[in-house]
Amino acid sequence: MPTSLAALAPTASKADDQRTRKKPWKKKPKLSVSGRVYALYRVVDFANRPSNEFRLRSARVQAKWKEGSLIEAVAEAELSHEEEVVSAWAPLRDAYVRLKPMRALRLQAGQFKKPFSRLELLSRRRLAAIERGIANDWIISSLGYGGRDTGVQLDGKLGKYPSLEYAAGIFNGNGTNQRESDPDGSKDVVVRLSSQIAPWLNVGADASQKRFDRQSPSSADFPRSALMTGLDFGLKLDKLNVTGEAMYGDNYAFVNRPMSWSTLLLVSYKFAVAKDWALAVEPVLQGELMKVEHDVIDGHLLAGAAGANLHIGRTFRLMLQGDIVRAAANVPADWRDESRLSLQAAFDTP
Repeated sequence: MPTSLAALAPTASKADDQRTRKKPWKKKPKLSVSGRVYALYRVVDFANRPSNEFRLRSARVQAKWKEGSLIEAVAEAELSHEEEVVSAWAPLRDAYVRLKPMRALRLQAGQFKKPFSRLELLSRRRLAAIERGIANDWIISSLGYGGRDTGVQLDGKLGKYPSLEYAAGIFNGNGTNQRESDPDGSKDVVVRLSSQIAPWLNVGADASQKRFDRQSPSSADFPRSALMTGLDFGLKLDKLNVTGEAMYGDNYAFVNRPMSWSTLLLVSYKFAVAKDWALAVEPVLQGELMKVEHDVIDGHLLAGAAGANLHIGRTFRLMLQGDIVRAAANVPADWRDESRLSLQAAFDTP
């Protein structure tokens, strides 16, 4: 029996689709712009600081350019200027290009966050607490094991449940908007592995090794190398979110080179209070223990935070949080007892 025209139509349509389907690099580029504004009022009980102040925590703009699923470029600028050292401030934050030939293999180059610390890698728009904690301030920022740096990274993801996600990068090691300063070109190497074991549980492990040129005046007092390791997890059950993190490694900034470690637990629960008005309340609890000199003087700090966030729609949060830090008597003078109450208005584009 002759084949009807109707029977041929679907086949012809599929052939047309295949001929007209564009390759990833031939698709029309897409430019998107996003940003955030965070305004903060804080009352502090700490010597040599204003007892209360208004602060513009962040005014950030990000532009993202995508060409299909193959190429992505990001440039992000911070317009607020809060750093105490004026010469250390520069508006550029993220600035990188990313090639994504496949889900399992991607290449990223430029300035971006090192793949170390779940809490540091978590965007502030997804962070339930106002601050990332004392260990983030010390281990990630001051010691420079994590945070933004200039370098190159390979990363990818395999499978679904369970999945394996990896990232490995080489960085200058000098932080945001800084060029290489070591004459021998010493680099930081950072590696992270994580697995989505189930839809509700993700676990991760990472390591960050810093290398210094001891012939350089800026790092003459440092060891040749220093290592920090970490374990973490993220748990999400309906509206409950739990993040846990532990880090252990070299405190190279102190003369006696002690080991430093920390543990942190952050818990939040978001529930709707008025769906018609898109209102939700999110209680938040955070606890942390950090030892800055475990081997020598056993100096430690305890920190806790409690608060609640009022979500209005998808873009606005009113965040109220109380923090307390208690330092042991043998902790260096850089850390002291502190109490503070913060109220932050946080706006993030969707």
